[in-house]
Amino acid sequence: MFDRSRERQQQLRWLCNCLMLTLGALHSGLGMAQAGAAVGAQEPPLCTDKESLKGLKKGYDFLESQGGGLKLKEITAVKELYLRPSPASVNQYANSKHYGVKSRYCEAVAQLSNGSSDPMYWRMDYLVDGAGHSINYDSCSLRHDLTDPKCRSIRDGK
Repeated sequence: MFDRSRERQQQLRWLCNCLMLTLGALHSGLGMAQAGAAVGAQEPPLCTDKESLKGLKKGYDFLESQGGGLKLKEITAVKELYLRPSPASVNQYANSKHYGVKSRYCEAVAQLSNGSSDPMYWRMDYLVDGAGHSINYDSCSLRHDLTDPKCRSIRDGK
């Protein structure tokens, strides 16, 4: 019985990892933040960018639809943690035409449909993409922190 439970946990963890990677790829691939205003040359949008927050809400609601069932009603207390050069993980497959320049780290509080709240964290990476650019997203909340326990990598600016 214990082995089945552990196996089920591993399967759910794998599924959640796949979903988070897919959501990140979809979110950045659709160019959701490209319409948002960047504050400086080659910088990601501000943490308060409405399109970015809308995309985060969609991603959160999607993860909840996989079993939690709560809805994110509102994102409050949005603030910037850091603006710094993109971490090594962003540039691990970089080349001379595709690479990360700067990353903005943010935090906020998700107000949920049952009246509870959930701290959430995200990083937006400004990526040079040939002659253009794109914005990559990496997000985590304490309810959905399977791949990044306590969302440490984003909270610590890594």
